[in-house]
This record gives sequence, C-alpha cells and structure tokens, in this order.
Amino acid sequence: MPDAFSRIAALFRALGPKTAVLYLLFRTMEWLRLPVRVYCYRLIAQPVPSAPRLKGERGNSLVGREIGPEDSALAEMPLEQETLDHRFGQGARCLGLFREQALVAYIWLTLGAYEEDEVRCRFVPLPEGRASWDFDLYVLPAYRLSPAFLKMWDVADAFLREHGVAWSCSRISAFNLSSVRSHARLGGVDLGGADFLVAGPVQILLSSRAPWVHITATRRSRPVVPLDTSMAESGPRTAAPQAAAPAVGADTSKGR
Repeated sequence: MPDAFSRIAALFRALGPKTAVLYLLFRTMEWLRLPVRVYCYRLIAQPVPSAPRLKGERGNSLVGREIGPEDSALAEMPLEQETLDHRFGQGARCLGLFREQALVAYIWLTLGAYEEDEVRCRFVPLPEGRASWDFDLYVLPAYRLSPAFLKMWDVADAFLREHGVAWSCSRISAFNLSSVRSHARLGGVDLGGADFLVAGPVQILLSSRAPWVHITATRRSRPVVPLDTSMAESGPRTAAPQAAAPAVGADTSKGR
C-alpha cells in the first residue's frame, strides 16, 4: 500500500493535480472496461524556424517528399483505410521521409482547420494563411535512434515556410510526458488545454479557450476551437515536466 501511495504522489508531481485526476479516471474506466473515454489535451503552437534543426551533414541520407492518396508508401503506415480517407477527405497533406525507397517517418499537416479524428472537434489555427495544424508525426521503430525525428521536422518546416506559415498548432496528450518534453525542446508555446469525456454519442468538452464548455448528445454536433497564434509571441513556453511518474507510460493519443 505505501508503494501505491508513493506512485500516486509521483503521478501528481509529474502531471499536476487536474491532469493526474483525469489520468486516474482514464485508467479506472479502462480497468472497469466501461465505454467511457477521457482525453486531456494540451494545445500547442510551435514556431516554424527559418533554418534547419539538424546541423552539418546529419540526416543527409534521408529525403522528404509529399505522399498522395494513391502513394504505395501509405501501405507502410499503421493506419486503417478509414483513417486515411478521413484525413485526405478534409484536405490534409502527408509528408514522408525516406531512405532510398523505404519509408522512415511521416507527418500530417493541414493548412487550415483540422477535423479531429479522436474526438468530435474542429480546431481552427489563426490567423488564416499564417498558421497550420500538424498531427501524427510517426517514426518507424527501426529508425527511432536515428536523426529521423528532427529531419522529419526539417522537411515539414520547409513545406510550411513555402506556404507562408509562421506557426504550426497541435494538440498533444497531457498524459504523454515524452511528447510534452519534446514540444518544450522544440520551443512550443502553451495555448491552453481541452479535456473531453466521451460516452457513446455524449461528449463533454471543458476548455481553457472558447467555447469553454460544450455538451452534445448527437454525433453531428461538434465544438469549434479557434487557436490564435498571434498570442504565441508573448505566450508561456511549454513547461517540461520535472520528473516522470512511474504510472505514466502510454500515449493515449494517435501520434501526437
């Protein structure tokens, strides 16, 4: 029992009280096998740098290009066809990183609003034309000790600069400490949070941004959450957790 208490205390230190309570609720619903899902998101704006993140010749053997709806590289992604159709159907763009012909990593981007596929929500990065949305950056397991992660960001940054984008927004699971730390290292700015409780068609959103609260019992209804990156210039940088909690290990989000 003392060990359990120490683990819970470490969880609260790592995540903070609110996120720790939501994480325990999430785990309890899983343990009871109840059809209730809990999502705790941090909303991040990341600056698009003017220069590559990788220095020198690191990553020179890796080449980036766009992946279209008919590209054979899609078969190498751990994604179902329904997910791919949803993403391409809303105008999302996929960029891939390759070593010769082998897929190494990929990232998805929208140059406008993003229809979330994990909960019912429409995220709108602003100002239009200067802000984008990025999601599901994935490095294949065989390449996770290589420079692939930063090289994938260099490819994405170059694409976004070509389209006049200065900030790229995303949501990350607040339960995923490694992702929180990663965004802190990349200069991410915290734009607030959005917490969802989903039980069948019922969805409750509590957010630190407009619309603040949204409750729906129909699958057609979804909140619209605008993210104004003009606030990011003076906003707080994403804080890296001081210590990891033993109970936190799994990422409950897809990719990011």
